[in-house]
Amino acid sequence: MNGFLAFSVGRIIPALNAGLWTTLALVVPSSLLGVAIGISVGTARVYGVRPLARTLDWYVALFRGTPLVVQLYFWYFALPNIAIGSFRCILSPMTRFTLAPDGGITVSRQNLHHLPPARFAAGRQYIKASEPFHLGYTSFLQAALAAIETGDAAGAAHILIAWMEQVASRAKPAAPESRAGFEKFCRCHLGQTIYAGRENEPWLPGSLLDAHPGNVLFHPATGDIRYIDLEWRLACDMPLQLLLDRGINLFGQKCRALAPYLCLAETDSLPPTVDRLLARHPLCRGSDTEDLALVTQWLLAAVTHGSLDYRLPGRPEA
Repeated sequence: MNGFLAFSVGRIIPALNAGLWTTLALVVPSSLLGVAIGISVGTARVYGVRPLARTLDWYVALFRGTPLVVQLYFWYFALPNIAIGSFRCILSPMTRFTLAPDGGITVSRQNLHHLPPARFAAGRQYIKASEPFHLGYTSFLQAALAAIETGDAAGAAHILIAWMEQVASRAKPAAPESRAGFEKFCRCHLGQTIYAGRENEPWLPGSLLDAHPGNVLFHPATGDIRYIDLEWRLACDMPLQLLLDRGINLFGQKCRALAPYLCLAETDSLPPTVDRLLARHPLCRGSDTEDLALVTQWLLAAVTHGSLDYRLPGRPEA
């Protein structure tokens, strides 16, 4: 019960409070606008000239005589499709879920349709305007956090190990050009070489920079794997260990955020059982927290600035 109360006070009540202010921000202006329009229309119907009064009669009959849900469907689905020119982009919602011809569901990001991928010397930003919505799938991160919430820390560790083995299956031996490209990228953007001495370890293509456990999905029934939202992509290859460290660090951050509500020690980066089981796995024995901190600092700054060519302050150019 104490855990539920802590979760309610820490997560649910703040969310409801934020929702309340959002509701007020929408209701108050729209109510004032509605009253102003209603008074204006009513006055014009009674005292206005006959053509204007007739037109407003039709206006009132239209909005009173059609169900609200029909109107909502029109504004959300029909109007963006019949609009022309730049109005279509303005009226289209940022994200839409539509029925695909094969019976599935497609996620469309309307406002991104005409934006080409942003290309940089260090890589590119790639956003899909449309992709299938994977029904029945869950991310490795969500599954691991769900296991933590139910008290199954060992299960969470095994889920993370499954993610590590999945991305490791896409790794390959380091080629000379892979090491040279990554070293050049590090010197240019970070000011120093990170994850040095990894020549004999597996490497991944830079396109998998965002393949952390939150962006890798699996189907519990079939075991099928899907990669989504691989937005930021390096032009060079990278050590497998860099992605593994990113994924485990992300899980640790989520655990620390949930620690007050799940009776976890906030000082631990990972729950002890998870930390112990991961430490036994061969893929975790080469982790480097210092190098991870540096590349995380750069990536957060690069995403904030919207450019993978961002250089950490005080770092010399290559």
